[in-house]
Amino acid sequence: MYGRENLPGFFRIPREIRDQIYEELLVHSGCIFLDVIWSRPASLGFTFNNRLLPISPEILRLNRRVHQEATEVLYGKNQFQIENVNNFTRFLGDIGPANSALLRHLIIPFPYFKEDGGVVAVRTDSVGMRAIDLIQSKCQNIVVLETCLFSSNLVESKLDTLGHPEAVNQALDLFMDKFCAMPSFRHLRVNLFDKPVSLVFRDIVNNHKRVIVVTNMSSSG
Repeated sequence: MYGRENLPGFFRIPREIRDQIYEELLVHSGCIFLDVIWSRPASLGFTFNNRLLPISPEILRLNRRVHQEATEVLYGKNQFQIENVNNFTRFLGDIGPANSALLRHLIIPFPYFKEDGGVVAVRTDSVGMRAIDLIQSKCQNIVVLETCLFSSNLVESKLDTLGHPEAVNQALDLFMDKFCAMPSFRHLRVNLFDKPVSLVFRDIVNNHKRVIVVTNMSSSG
């Protein structure tokens, strides 16, 4: 056991300063697209490719203590976007349960809907729903869930076309049923274009508990 005066030089720096260093090296200013940085073939496992992403994962290989501290920052401070559930499953398998529990902010597709005989319901086989189930079972300390912009607007347009914008309540209630019991969970962030397709849809989302709506400039704006 080291006394502070006998610690290797880097570890004499206060932990909050070390965390700032880790953040400079490992935290991306935007979201990290898992599908883009995935290393193939699958036998190679998951790696962060710094040619595709401006972070410096080499620090993780410095020593065991640095690896432990830096890993907490890497998984806890970055925002990861999920588009392919199979890749997300592999990602969670490769990083393991301990690191999966460090994930705090994930971006997923908004669950899609289907219409059958005039009844509109959430598609349980959609990427968004499958991602939700994985997150609930593997990421027990999630703080923020976010829906990606284009999927959210696609759902708004779809429900408006079907004449059932109120069906969005089904998806929002599913989010809350699965995550509100987690002590760490704060809110669902729904990204939408600034120009509404359906005022009913927008009113429901804006007034739902623990939902924050983020509006983005539309390409036509």
